[in-house]
Amino acid sequence: EAARGVPVGRMWPPMRVSPAEYNEDILTGLDFALAQLAARDMKAILCLGNMWQWSGGFASLLHWATGSDIPGMTPAESTDAQWQAHQGFAVRFYGSDTAVGYYLDHARMLAGRTNGQTGVPYNREP
Repeated sequence: EAARGVPVGRMWPPMRVSPAEYNEDILTGLDFALAQLAARDMKAILCLGNMWQWSGGFASLLHWATGSDIPGMTPAESTDAQWQAHQGFAVRFYGSDTAVGYYLDHARMLAGRTNGQTGVPYNREP
């Protein structure tokens, strides 16, 4: 996948392409998933940030805030040193006002979004 420009060991395609750009196809899919859950009287908990190497998470926010490269690793084949390097990088998120701001912008965007399938604002979804 790296040959196609797809980051190895990352969720692809991402919901958020940059601090100010979202993949509308992914958001439309989330609208559909939430609508289907509601139709079955089920609920979802959205994880808005994490330290996992495969999902982008805090490391991506820090990369966007600082321009620093994210330590590379492949989840299935990573060494302990690679894991520790990634965690050491991602934890710096908490010390970056810009990265934390990107996280808060993301939370506000989702809370303010209206589900295109149901017309229900996300902050009122079950």
